[in-house]
Amino acid sequence: NDVVKNSRNLVINKGDNLIPRIENAKIKANIDAIKLAKKLNGEPATPAQMEVLKRYIGWGGLSSVFKRDHQYYEDLKKVLNQAEYESARESTTTSFYTPVDLIDTIWTAVKKLGFKGGNVLDPSAGIGHFYGVMPQDIRQKSNLSAIELDEISGLILKSMYPDSKNNVAGFEDVQIPNNSLDLVITNVPFGTFKLHDSKEKDISKFNIHDFFIAKSIRKLKPGGLGVFVTTTSTLDRGDELRRWLANEGNADVIDAFRLNTDTFKSN
Repeated sequence: NDVVKNSRNLVINKGDNLIPRIENAKIKANIDAIKLAKKLNGEPATPAQMEVLKRYIGWGGLSSVFKRDHQYYEDLKKVLNQAEYESARESTTTSFYTPVDLIDTIWTAVKKLGFKGGNVLDPSAGIGHFYGVMPQDIRQKSNLSAIELDEISGLILKSMYPDSKNNVAGFEDVQIPNNSLDLVITNVPFGTFKLHDSKEKDISKFNIHDFFIAKSIRKLKPGGLGVFVTTTSTLDRGDELRRWLANEGNADVIDAFRLNTDTFKSN
C-alpha cells in the first residue's frame, strides 16, 4: 500500500510560532481563524489556510474582548452566533490549549516507552495540536481519531486534520469498542462536575477529568498506553480513580509528573 497515512494533516514543526504575544493580536488571530473555519465548514484547508487556522487558541484569559468598549467586540459578535458567543465568554477561565513544547516533550516520552504506531485517539482534541506535533514516523503508521465538544474548535480540527476521523461531540456520547486503541493521548477537560454516559454508568461517578481517564483506559488494548495532562486533583484527591485503575481498569500507572503552574500561562 503506497498511500502515506495522514499526509493531508497539518504538521507543526519545532519552533513554529503559533501564539502571538500581545493580547489584541491573539484576539484578532482567533477572529480570523473563526471566519475562515466557518467558510470552510469542515472541508480540508490548504497549507496557506492552515497558517490562519492553527493560530486559534480559544478564549482562555481573553475576557477583555467580551466588553462592549473593546476594539474587537463588534468583530467578534459578527463571527459568532449567540450560543457560540455565550459559550466563548464562559470559556475564558477554563479554555487553555496545551503548549506545543509540552506536547513535543510528551511525544518524546511516548517514543521512549516504545510506541511506534497504531490506533490513536485524542478524546479532548481542541484544534488537534497533539496530532500536529506527532512525530512523522508514528504519524505514518497510525490511524487517528479525535473527539472535540466545542463546535468552533471542531470545525478547525476537521479542516486541519482531514485524515483523522473527527467527531464533534461529547466524549460521553461517543461509543468506542473496548480494547480497540493502542494509544490515548490528551489534555483532559477539568471540572468538579460529572458526565452521564449511558454505556459507562459505573465510571460516570467520577468528575469529568477522571471520567476521561477511566473511559480512555477502558478502550485501550492490553499493553496499550494512556497519556494524560490532567488537573492536580487527579493526584491529590484521586484515591477512587487509583483503586479503579488497579482493579476494574486493570492498568499500571507508569509515571506521573507535576507541571509548573506557569506551564499554560502563554496560552
